[in-house]
Amino acid sequence: MREKEVSDVWMLEETTTLDKLIIHEGAQIHTPDGKFVAMTINGSGAPIAPGTYYGCLLYTSPSPRDRSL
Repeated sequence: MREKEVSDVWMLEETTTLDKLIIHEGAQIHTPDGKFVAMTINGSGAPIAPGTYYGCLLYTSPSPRDRSL
């Protein structure tokens, strides 16, 4: 099972699939300069907010408009 717990800052270098993601209050997910991040949960778009998520995909894109899979 691939899991990630974010309690401070996580630099997301590439598109990542996780079985379980925990985002703590105040945590941040960053991408390299010029990239943006979006998240889907079981195939549906979801906001990146504190909580526990299962079956998620965090993906990076070169544009904030390119947020669909």
